Amino acid sequence: MNKSLPDYTFKHIIYEGVETRIYAGVKDSDHQSVVIKLLKADYPSPRAIAQLKQEYQLLESLNISGIIRPLAVENYQNGLALVLEDFGGLSLQEFLQPAPLELDLFLNVAIQLAATLAELHQNRIIHKDI
Repeated sequence: MNKSLPDYTFKHIIYEGVETRIYAGVKDSDHQSVVIKLLKADYPSPRAIAQLKQEYQLLESLNISGIIRPLAVENYQNGLALVLEDFGGLSLQEFLQPAPLELDLFLNVAIQLAATLAELHQNRIIHKDI
């Protein structure tokens, strides 16, 4: 993998969007598993950099079960990298891959997601990527 962020090792891509790429990684100094969100552009716009900083600040201010915790914002090439905790979870897409869910498991997951979204809405936050 041709990525370099001091004190972090990139393992594999978890998600790739239009403007961002998300990697699973490890913090080298303490071997902590992390998730690293990078801006894809070689020269990201000031707006994109500001949005990543704002995402860090927003996540840092929340204490909601089910919301990933931010660990750091690091300088990365001509932009920033958002470093997040890796709690060992699966993306919803990975979770749904092996086979269709049984009804009781589907309802359990749906209830947890709805409860997390409700807490976000109570904090006047709308998640735009669901």
